[in-house]
Parts: sequence; C-alpha cells; structure tokens
Amino acid sequence: MQLLPLPSPNAAPSLAWSILCVFITVLCIGHAAIMLSAEYWSPFTRDLAIDQNDQPRRRSVYINIGTSVLFCMSFVLASPMFLIVRVYRWERSNLVVASLTLFVAVVAVLATLYKTWPYLKYEPQRNSKYPTGLYFLFNLLALAALIVVPLFWLRICLQNAANGVPTYVGLFFTYRSLHPGSGVSPVVPVLLLLFGWYLWAVFQTARLRFSTMNRPRLPDQVTITSSYPLYVPDRQLSACRNPTNVCLFENISCLLITREILRRFTRWPHRKLNVIFLIIYLGLFLLCVFCGRIQSLERFLLHPVHGPTPYEFLIAALFFPLIMVVLTGWLRMIFVWGSLSRGLLEPLERMPVRAAFSRLKEVGWMTMLSQSSLHIRWRDMARSNESVRQLVNNEELRKAIDDDAKWTVLKSAHEDLTLKLKQLREHIQVRKRDRESLHKFCIACLID
Repeated sequence: MQLLPLPSPNAAPSLAWSILCVFITVLCIGHAAIMLSAEYWSPFTRDLAIDQNDQPRRRSVYINIGTSVLFCMSFVLASPMFLIVRVYRWERSNLVVASLTLFVAVVAVLATLYKTWPYLKYEPQRNSKYPTGLYFLFNLLALAALIVVPLFWLRICLQNAANGVPTYVGLFFTYRSLHPGSGVSPVVPVLLLLFGWYLWAVFQTARLRFSTMNRPRLPDQVTITSSYPLYVPDRQLSACRNPTNVCLFENISCLLITREILRRFTRWPHRKLNVIFLIIYLGLFLLCVFCGRIQSLERFLLHPVHGPTPYEFLIAALFFPLIMVVLTGWLRMIFVWGSLSRGLLEPLERMPVRAAFSRLKEVGWMTMLSQSSLHIRWRDMARSNESVRQLVNNEELRKAIDDDAKWTVLKSAHEDLTLKLKQLREHIQVRKRDRESLHKFCIACLID
C-alpha cells in the first residue's frame, strides 16, 4: 500500500470547533461554580448540596457520572489539537483554546471530588431501600469512563497502521475531529452521546426532589366522622408493600425501576435480581457491540476482519447503555402516570374537594408548578403557622368548640409546631456559621 501524502500545512481547526470549545468551557466553569456554591435553601442549587440533603451517596453517583462525561467531552474535543501540531502549522490561539478547555474540565473534576469524596468509599448495605453497594459500583464505572474513554480516543487518533501497513489513518481521524461541520467528523456523534449522558445525570439529580426529605407532603390520615374520605392522605400515596398499592413516590424516586417492579410481583431479594439483570445486560451489550450495524468511515481504511473498529466500539459502548436508560425512563413514566391517575386523580374526582380546584383564579397551574423554591415553601409554612396561631387565640372559636380536651390538643399541636420551626431555624443558622468559619479558615491558610 502506497503511503498517502501529507495534508496541507495550512490546515486549521474550523470555527465550529472553536464554538464547541467555548460552549464546553462555559459548561465546565458553571458546573464547578455550582458544585462549590451549592446551598440547600437555594432554588437552583439545592439538589447539589450533598452534605445537606438526604441520600448523599446516590446524589454523588449522579454528579460523578455527569462530571466524568463532561471531562470526556472536553478531552475528545480538545486533544486532537495537541496531536495535530506535529504535522500542521499551528496557531497559538488554537492551542490556548484547547488548553483552556482541558484545564476547566480538570477544575470541574476537582470541584466535584471535593464535594463527593466522603461518599466514594464502599459501605455495606444496611437497608434494601438504599443499595450502597451499587452506588460504589456506579462510582467505579464513572471512574472507568473518565480513564478509558480518553485513552481509547488517544489510541484511535494515534493509530497509524492498517493491517500492519503504515498509513495516516489516525492523522486523518484527528484532522476530521477538528472540523465538526464537515459532515464526516467523528467527534460529533461522540459529543452528542456524552452530552446525552450529562443531561441524564442532571435529570436524575433533579428527580431526587421527590426524595423522602424534599418531596411535598399531604396531610396524613386522621379519624373523621364522615362516611367517605375528604382528601387523599399521604400514607396512601407512599404505601408500597403490595403490588396493589399506589407506590407513587416509590415509582418516582426508586433507583432501578425495572428491578423494583419485578421485586413487587416475585418477592425475590435484591441480590438475586441484581445478578439476573447483570447477566441480561451484559448479553445485550455484547450483542449490540459485536452484532450491531454501526459502521464508520474508518472501516474503509482499516478493513477489520472480525468485530467493530475501535471507533465503532466506542460509539456502541456509549450508545447502548443510553438506550437502556431511555427505555427504563419511559417505563418509569408509565408507572408514575398509572400511580398518579389511580391513587390521586381518580379519588379526587370522587371527593367534595374537587370543586376547590376550579376556584383557583389568581394562580394558574403553570405558576404553581414553577414555584419549587424552598423560600416559597418557607413562606407557606410561616403563613400556615400564623393561621394556626390566630385560631388558637380566637375566643369565639373556643366557645364554639366547647370542649376543653380538644382545645388543649389544638394548643399542644401549635406549641409543638412552633418549637420544631424554631429548632429548624437555629439548625440552619448554625450550619451557615460553620460553613462561613470553615471558609474563612481556608482563606487564611491560603494567605499564610
């Protein structure tokens, strides 16, 4: 095979490459800034406040996966610029852009490790609801992706032989990676897949707003004299012991929806189900990688005898798990809608409270759904407590009740609620002072 001539020394990265580098750089800076400034009482960053939230290990898993693919995106996009300087005439501005893209990616990784480091080690599982063993495994997979994807990309870019014959196949691959708008750039499919994984990590972290600590709660079930229920109690929506239960919150917040659904009907232990799904997943993964029809431009140059090329293997390894999580997400939505319809919407249609929803004139549905800030919840809490305080101090209401025992119960409930709110505010103030002291101490150490 005759050696191919060197390309033009005047070649340079395209404008699309520079725009993508700027986009990923801004994304990494925003990621690092949000991780370092996450606050539980913030309406935007409270899901990332790991040490102040519940399920910190699970949050760490999603954040680590998102950070891992974010670093891979930066490396896949910026590394070809450093590999091409041995052939092409390079400009300092392009190297600065590539170096900055890789640098902020490393900063994002370090900022994430600073927050998630206490939750990376293995911890034996004590509760079947929180599979800490699986969290450790997923963290290992995130670490493997952080290492393997860049090494795999370097191997593809530096591959200069096809079937034992020296070629420039790796050099052409690197050159096409610097021109994302050419139509034959190998970097575009990889970036789209990695960005899909990053969005998945963001949405999974946001889904934890329905965790036990953060989800909105309805009044619990109380004894009433009415012959029919007046509202849907919180206990009815959270019950999930039998397959006939509503299981609304469990369907929203459980880790693996497929395993959870199968467990409800078979009563098999989680360990057995983990082994079964692992075997099924590995079989489907190997089938997709080695029997799929993913073909790239390198196949015409490398002529592989059996199996995919390294680039095709990388695409399949990123694409197949993403398809699986999309399918399980679709399955989760079906079960969540079924639980919502069967456990909440249909019972509300049979209750007198249904007429109250049509009287909401000033606040629309979209406005209520967008009010997710904890400051708004705090305002509602304060107004509810104020209403209870006015009821307790209403002498006319006390005369209308005409029962000292019930009035004592109402006053005791109000005093208990006031005490808990006071303790919560003191706890928040103490945590803020501790963080401010730690921050000042770190700054003093850096100055010294």
